[in-house]
Amino acid sequence: MPLAAKLAGHHPVHVIDLSGFGLSCDPGRVLNVAEYADHLADWLEQGLAAVPAARRLDIRYEALVAEPLATMRQLAAFAGLADRRDWVQELARLRYPNRNEHAYSQLNPQVRGRIEAIQGDDLRRLGYLG
Repeated sequence: MPLAAKLAGHHPVHVIDLSGFGLSCDPGRVLNVAEYADHLADWLEQGLAAVPAARRLDIRYEALVAEPLATMRQLAAFAGLADRRDWVQELARLRYPNRNEHAYSQLNPQVRGRIEAIQGDDLRRLGYLG
C-alpha cells in the first residue's frame, strides 16, 4: 500500500484491509462470494460510521444518472469547488441511462433469488427491494 502510505502524510487515508492481505490476520480459510460481500459491506459501514456526517456525502447511482449536472454540482460544492463553465457545459450535454433495472431483469431468476437471499437486507434498506 505504498500510495496510501505516501498520501497519509498529507490527507486522511482509508484503505480496505482485506483479510490475509494487509495488516489483518489470515482468516484461516478462503471466503466465499457471499462472505466476502458481507465482509466488505461491514467494513464500509464501520468506516462510514467513523466519518462525521458533515464530512460525508452520499450520492446514489440513480440520482447521478437521472440528474448528472445537479448531482455533480452537489459533489463539487461539497468538495469546495466552484462551478466551471467547461465542465458544467459538458455534463449538461451528457446523458447517463440507468441500466440497473434492465440488467437485473435479465438475470436468471435463480441468480436473482440467490442475490436477494444473500444481500436482501441491504437491498431493502437501500430501497431496491420492497
